[in-house]
This record gives sequence, C-alpha cells and structure tokens, in this order.
Amino acid sequence: MNRSSKRAIWLFYAIAFLEALYFYAPVASLYRMEFGVTLFQITLIESAFFAVALLLEMPWGFFTARFGYKNTLLATGALNVLAATLFWRANGFGMFLAQRCVLAAAVSGFSGCDAAYLSRLAEPGEYHKALGRYNAAPFMAVAATGAGFSLILPLGYRMLALLTLLCVSVGFILRLWLPQVEAEPQDMLPLRQQLRALGQVLGQNRPFLLFVICGAVLYEVENTLTVFFSSPAYQGAGIAQSWYGVLNLSLNLVGMAGSLLSVRLAEKGAGRAVAACWLMALVSGAMLCFTQSALALIVLLPLLRLAAQGYRPCELVLKNQRTGGASRAVVLSAYSMAGSIVGITLWPLLGAGTGAALRYGFYTGFSLLLLAALITLTVWRRIVLSRSM
Repeated sequence: MNRSSKRAIWLFYAIAFLEALYFYAPVASLYRMEFGVTLFQITLIESAFFAVALLLEMPWGFFTARFGYKNTLLATGALNVLAATLFWRANGFGMFLAQRCVLAAAVSGFSGCDAAYLSRLAEPGEYHKALGRYNAAPFMAVAATGAGFSLILPLGYRMLALLTLLCVSVGFILRLWLPQVEAEPQDMLPLRQQLRALGQVLGQNRPFLLFVICGAVLYEVENTLTVFFSSPAYQGAGIAQSWYGVLNLSLNLVGMAGSLLSVRLAEKGAGRAVAACWLMALVSGAMLCFTQSALALIVLLPLLRLAAQGYRPCELVLKNQRTGGASRAVVLSAYSMAGSIVGITLWPLLGAGTGAALRYGFYTGFSLLLLAALITLTVWRRIVLSRSM
C-alpha cells in the first residue's frame, strides 16, 4: 500500500469518526418524544427512511458509476449536513420525518460506495482489516460522546443536536481532501449493459441474496432494540437517565470490539464467524423475551450489538467478492436495496409489537432473528459450494 493510499484511508476513518459524533445518541428516542413524537411514530418514520433509501439505492449506484466515488461522497456528505440541520431544528412529527428522509437520501448513496471506495484504496490482503477499523470508527465516536454524556446533558437536547451538526460539517469539509480513485472498466459500460450484468450477478447469487436479506434482519432488529427501544426499556427498568450515557458508552465500545473481532473470527473461517455471531444474537434475543430487568438490559443489549457488528464486516467482504462482471457500485447498491426492503417490512412489525407493551417488541424481534438464522443455516452450504466452483 503506497503512502498516499494509507493517508487517504486514515482520513476516511477520521471522517467516519466525526460524522458519527451523535451527542444526543443516549437519548435519541427521548429527544424525539420530548418534541411530540410517539414511539409508534418513530417506527413509522423509520419505515419512511427505508422507503426513501429503497427508491434511491439504484439511482445512486448508477450515479457513482457515472460520476465517480469522490463526487458521490461529496454529494452524500452535503445531504448529511442538511439532515443534521433539520434534526437540530425539528419540532414535531413532520420535521422529524423530513429529517429522516433527507438522511435516507444520504445513507443510500453512501452505503456500498464507502466499502467500494475503501476496497480501491486498500490492498486485497488488507481490505478486511481496513473495513473492520472503518466500521469501528463510528462506535469509537459514539463511545466518546457517551463517556462525556453526563457532563453535556445539562446543556439541553437542542445543544446536543447543534454539537452534532458542527461535527458533521467538519466531516464534510474533510471529504474535500479525499483523493479520486480510478474507475473500474465495468463502470464505463452503458446503462443497459450494466443492468444486464447486474441481473446476471444476482441470478448467479440467489442463495447469497437470501444471506444478505437475513443479515439485514439481524442489523435492523439490533438497531431497533439497542437504539430506539433501549431508552424506554431503561426507563421502565428504573434506571436513572444520568446513567444512559454510560450504558450507551458500553454499547458502543462493544460495537467497536465486534468490528475489530470480526477480523480475528474471519481468520478462522467465514463459516465460524457467521455461526458465532448468529448464536450470540439468538441467545441475547431469547433471554430478552423472558426479562427486561436492569441487569438483563445491561448485559444482553451489548451482546446483541457485538453479534451484529461482528457480522457486518464479514458480510461486506463477501459482498465485494460477489460483484462479477457488473459495476461494483451498482451491485453493492442492489444488495443495500435488499436491506432497505427488509427495513420497510420490519419497522411496522416491531413498532406494532410495542402497542400493548414494550416487551412485545422484544418478542417480535427474537421471532425475526430465529427465522433469519434458520434461513442462513439453510443457504450457507449452497453459498460455500458456489464459491468453490
């Protein structure tokens, strides 16, 4: 790896760190509820988030193939700043909905593009390690905000959102210094040929597409339980709000550890890594069905975070290995679109489960995890066989 590429990779880590400094993260749901949004409305907003992301995934993929990775990173960075601005000023369901829709536009352009850009900077043997560090950077950021949360909470919710906006803006400025990378030959193909190549790749990798969908179930259930259900659950368990920052810190330290641990697990074989992560997720989800006591929440939510974040880099590496003769950006966008479809489907289910009581949301989450784990077990052998052919 040359010096310029190494510098660019570390700059990419720094951007990921800055843009994940969500100072309001420990009270993300309470922040919205403070300004007139119910927990069920939060899940509806998340469904809208995934709907917008679904609509824009493929257009962003073609945009990236046509205009390059850096221009896509700059465009999505600008949208990220706009979303942070809207969140700072949001007051009521409508503005929070608009904020998540803008953020969805940013995320749908960024997802896949970031991993593909990193793959162009890193040497093949170093890609998984670089990806693990990159995924760990946001957790380091949120852990840092969690560590000082009790000190900044007295500033008020609005100030927490403003501090987040400032950090996201600095991250966008740093994106201007990212280098351009050479386009791949597949990116130069006409749109019709790119669509044909994409269809061939997806057709040849149908078991892997199911694997991607199951991974999306794991991520969305984990995100829902650890981010949106955690604060109300802590409140119901009698945990003082002053402790939320410490709990969020532990969640994100575990998430960071999961991303770094993924590299070690992958060295023992992708199959073992996948099995270990699903086992942790199922144990956590099952036990949360039986109890949402303070001790259970403190132990089991981080275990679920460890499973999801250990799984993610493994899956991203496998995705990058299955782009075939199509544009990498377009194929990765297609995989992300599958994840968005999962999100649209799951959020109403998880939100509806909380209608009677929060614990029913945990029941729904575990049921989804169990189904996804069984499907993953079914298709994994076919994935391994297709890879060896």
